[in-house]
Amino acid sequence: MSKGLLFGAALAALMSAGAAHAGMIGLKLDGTIALGPGGIDQQWGAPPVTIGSGLEFVNTGTGNFYSANFNNTQLIIHDVEKPQQTSTGWEMTFAFLSPVDLKKVTLVSSNFGSNFTYSVSGKTLTVNWTGDAAYNGLTLRERRALGVERFKAVFRVATTDEQVLPVPEPGTLPMLVAGLLAAASAFGWRRNKTA
Repeated sequence: MSKGLLFGAALAALMSAGAAHAGMIGLKLDGTIALGPGGIDQQWGAPPVTIGSGLEFVNTGTGNFYSANFNNTQLIIHDVEKPQQTSTGWEMTFAFLSPVDLKKVTLVSSNFGSNFTYSVSGKTLTVNWTGDAAYNGLTLRERRALGVERFKAVFRVATTDEQVLPVPEPGTLPMLVAGLLAAASAFGWRRNKTA
């Protein structure tokens, strides 16, 4: 009986450990955007911001639309380039003010092309895009015929060691529990039969 209690306690600890890791909600960070080659850093808004619901950073000063939205485990960047504007690129910098480091940042998806790069140093993530030279080479009439260019990039961001480790999907936990219980039952049944 005591082995069953020990197994149950270990199982409860395993299940609670998967749900205990923290994310980025509630963390404070500062952000800048520099538009065009050699652009001067500009604040996105009233720094610092606290990650929560809604867009943390938005810039529409040039007529184009740039946004950076953080959630618990992701950074999602949008860039909407209007035909009457040019696509000269930008540099976005995000510096965490909370006592965390960026343990791992992974680009999950992007349609910005090969001239889209990023780097991480301690608490700071820097994202660069040099623009769309082919789009800029078109006449205004040709750009209007093509319409608005829409770009999106999604990053997975880990701020703790636990987030770096792969965590099972919530739907797989019941299967894991059932398998562990079945193994424990079979092990207990075999031990009782041979004793």
